[in-house]
Amino acid sequence: MIDFRTHLISIIAIFFALATGIALGAGPLKGNIDEQLTNRVDDLGTENQRLRDSIGDLQRRSDFQGAFVEQVASALVKGRLADESVVVVALPGADDATVTQVSSGLKAAGAEVTAQVAVTDAWAKPDNETVLDTLATQLVSPGVTLPSGSAYDRAGTVLGAALLTQADPPPTTASESAQTTLTAMSEAGVIDAPTTAPPPAHLALVVAGPQVKGQDPAPFTSLVAALDAAGKGSVVSGPPSAAADGGVVAAIRADSGLSADVSTVDAIDLPAGIVVSVYALAQQLAGGSGQYGYVGTTDGPLPEPATPSPS
Repeated sequence: MIDFRTHLISIIAIFFALATGIALGAGPLKGNIDEQLTNRVDDLGTENQRLRDSIGDLQRRSDFQGAFVEQVASALVKGRLADESVVVVALPGADDATVTQVSSGLKAAGAEVTAQVAVTDAWAKPDNETVLDTLATQLVSPGVTLPSGSAYDRAGTVLGAALLTQADPPPTTASESAQTTLTAMSEAGVIDAPTTAPPPAHLALVVAGPQVKGQDPAPFTSLVAALDAAGKGSVVSGPPSAAADGGVVAAIRADSGLSADVSTVDAIDLPAGIVVSVYALAQQLAGGSGQYGYVGTTDGPLPEPATPSPS
């Protein structure tokens, strides 16, 4: 059993050790510690400044590259889609300014942009499946066979028939059934389309929005498949997040059957992404497809070989 004297000696030893530490910290070691801390703070400040300078350099390089591509984009795409027609379909979340820039890029490539059609959030709401199914059944035009899949498949087939054609040359005016389809779907709130139906196009450029957490991309991939089947080809272009898990671009790339037919681009928010989208549409016309950009596994930055623009 430990006696009181032993216990007292232990306590005195502890206090002595503490006192010694305090004395050293305030005395001979204080200068060294202060100097080390000061040097460390100076080093961190220098490193932070270096990182800020590096970020600034990278931003200036990125701005230069973007401005360069924007300046030469018209020359890069000139003639790529000469005498072709494209409908631009914007999915929920697609940036309005980007959609406008995409249309300008298509026109610079020589294409006729027949219309810009926006698909609303209501298209993908589970509560609206019955509405879509009813619309598809009522609006299906002669010669169009509704698939036996989901309501999204059937509604997409009807919308695709209203916007696209494989006929060569394509009709110069919209059919009565196309007008009825676009009017009815607009009134139902699942799309936002021009009041007057456009003539059908050969190609579709679908502009995807960013990935939305918890959103099921299946209703939109069904629509993309239907648009592709109705015309001569489709490209889905979105921002980088659209190629992340849960995004529309990622869902298409993960579907081996769909990705064999539909091309994707994951950089539509950059001037280069619009150029690549034009090249991808031209590749679609030639019977090819590919996945382009810099997110995940792709087929490269753009279709190869990138032949010179037609004169």
